[in-house]
Amino acid sequence: MDLNQMKYGGLLLRMQAADSDAERVLQAIRAGSLDDVGQALSTLEGLGSARMAYLRGLSSLATGDIMSALNGMITYCAGDPPDPQAFHNLGLALEAGYDQSQAKNLLDMAFTCHNAAWKKDPAWPLANDALRDFHRDRLNATDRLLKKMAEQPRVVLEPTTYCHLKCQGCTRTIEDTPSMHMSLDVFRRVIDHLPARVSDIVMHGLGEPTLNKQLPEMIRYARDSGKTDVISFSTTGMTKDFSVYERCFDSGLSYLRMSVDSLDPDIAEICRKGSNVEQMETTIRKMVARGLSLEIVMVVSSFNLDDMEKTLARLDELGKFKVRGMLYLDKGVSAGNLDEAGIQRANQVFQDMKAKARQIDLTWLNHHSPSTYELCSSVSDITVDVGGYLTPCCHVYDRSIHGYLSLADHDFEEIRESDYMKKFVAQYVDQAPDFCGGCLANCRSTQRNGYPGQRSFKVPVWFNASSPVHFVERHNASRDATD
Repeated sequence: MDLNQMKYGGLLLRMQAADSDAERVLQAIRAGSLDDVGQALSTLEGLGSARMAYLRGLSSLATGDIMSALNGMITYCAGDPPDPQAFHNLGLALEAGYDQSQAKNLLDMAFTCHNAAWKKDPAWPLANDALRDFHRDRLNATDRLLKKMAEQPRVVLEPTTYCHLKCQGCTRTIEDTPSMHMSLDVFRRVIDHLPARVSDIVMHGLGEPTLNKQLPEMIRYARDSGKTDVISFSTTGMTKDFSVYERCFDSGLSYLRMSVDSLDPDIAEICRKGSNVEQMETTIRKMVARGLSLEIVMVVSSFNLDDMEKTLARLDELGKFKVRGMLYLDKGVSAGNLDEAGIQRANQVFQDMKAKARQIDLTWLNHHSPSTYELCSSVSDITVDVGGYLTPCCHVYDRSIHGYLSLADHDFEEIRESDYMKKFVAQYVDQAPDFCGGCLANCRSTQRNGYPGQRSFKVPVWFNASSPVHFVERHNASRDATD
């Protein structure tokens, strides 16, 4: 084991010992002498059995006794809050012990502990190679992902890219996105090419769905297809003709998601330029009065953090419905990002309001719960853009990434079983694509990990070599017609 890879800085602070005593412990660890470590630890008071086990584990790691190292480190890393650098060292032990087959149970325990670190803070770049190997080899991630794509996946369909707002951080606001509607014909063909059963269909994308006049007909066709029992869409709630919503529910809509970042007119205008707070409240009141299923989504950012409590209190006055918090994702406007203190503050507001609220039900959609590979929507969901093309996920509407694969022209099962898709998923398991950087559903390091500021969704280098030429050639005509 290369001792230079170990990290001790945070450990020294937590030992609460004199510098000379702490240095004596570290020297014993570097020497890999458990007797010397034990003797050095005996002079320290109040260290605790878990921390002592961890320090002995470091010494075992230095000498290559991986099983003893894992035993000691797991005990400490299961604590709350653990030392961030302890997870780094646990990652080194996991990588070193991965090939020791007799350690399977212990390794499984360690990986469970290691994955828990991401729920504490997903920004820690912890032993990505070990996690990758674990999911790829032990959990057969590639096969599981391909199977999951066929077993009632979620479907996200983009009915339009027209919108009357300019929202902070939205790809449509930042980039030059052409405005167009999905035609009813394309929608029907996409529905026909979906698997026999899907978990739900979400009418969601870069635009306001109600601007597509054929939306009720689309919902009815999806419902009549028998492929799902759950259909929803997201709206700004500013459609003046409320009967549009009623027709959608009459056509088979299960519930409506409405974006409400603030009910303060000035703050709402900052978050989503063009907002009409009065119209939003009117829509909410009518939804509640008619007993229609409503869910509010609040994107929490630096723009509305100070107003959260006030807006949540106002929503609680308007009726009984679900409110889902969602952390702001930077797609080019980094000013909206929250630092760790801001995230903790937002979470506290949610917890306080959850205790006080009389009517609304509050939960987070993406608060510090990054998933592991097999759960990421980029491969388990089916996302289709306004032209009927397959895209990686609802945050990355770039049809070129999948080589202009049209779900309006091809059965999804044909695509899923293709050599191209199998290779794409296998490469995805091996290395996080660059377009995953900055997403809270991604637990792996990318070149743009964390909040990257201006983020370009470009096809990663590793993907270019596997470009599905056979599909590209077959779709040139339809691509040109749509573009």
